Amino acid sequence: MRVWGLACLFGFLATQALAKPLEVTDFRGKRLRLAEPPRRIVCLIESALSGLYMLGAQGRVVAVSANVYAGEVHPRYAALDPRLREKKLPAPGNWDFVNLESVAALSPDLVILWSEQKESIAALEEGGVPVYAVFIDRKEDVYREIEDLGRLTGTEKRAAELVAWAEAELRSVEDRLGRSPELKRPGVYYMWAQGDLETSCRGSTVDDLIRLGGG
Repeated sequence: MRVWGLACLFGFLATQALAKPLEVTDFRGKRLRLAEPPRRIVCLIESALSGLYMLGAQGRVVAVSANVYAGEVHPRYAALDPRLREKKLPAPGNWDFVNLESVAALSPDLVILWSEQKESIAALEEGGVPVYAVFIDRKEDVYREIEDLGRLTGTEKRAAELVAWAEAELRSVEDRLGRSPELKRPGVYYMWAQGDLETSCRGSTVDDLIRLGGG
């Protein structure tokens, strides 16, 4: 009886540990708390979507950004998943538009949106749908996004591996560039697909990448 009682106690403690809520603070500064890893994720941001695939959590994605099915982007995502290749996953919005009715119909237990989509976020949260809001401003934000998604999906170890790999790669590039004279660095103009005058300013993620790449 004593052995049985100890087994029950350890089983209870293990269950309590597994039931520990998952908590992160998103890019709005709002704390998000989930009782368990989400099983149905609507991800309407490409950076987060690629992150979920790198974390091995793609099986939980039930909807993607409309951008994934457009232009030159689609073949690259198609190579990741036959569902994307055959356009079987719904695309109820992107970074500037969300079809709230379509999102709600998917019964998600997590939606990932840009933090500036304030009206959509408010509507979803009022309906009881958890939202993780993202705003990528520098490379450190990319690390944070991966770490948060790892915590939410129970893939923290893989997230740590990805961040460590990325940091090591960047250190390697910076070491090589440190041996090059500053005057040899080319000037770079970055143009968004929306138009010739659509660009990214100093202090942006793109500016980070250009400088890290030697521009």
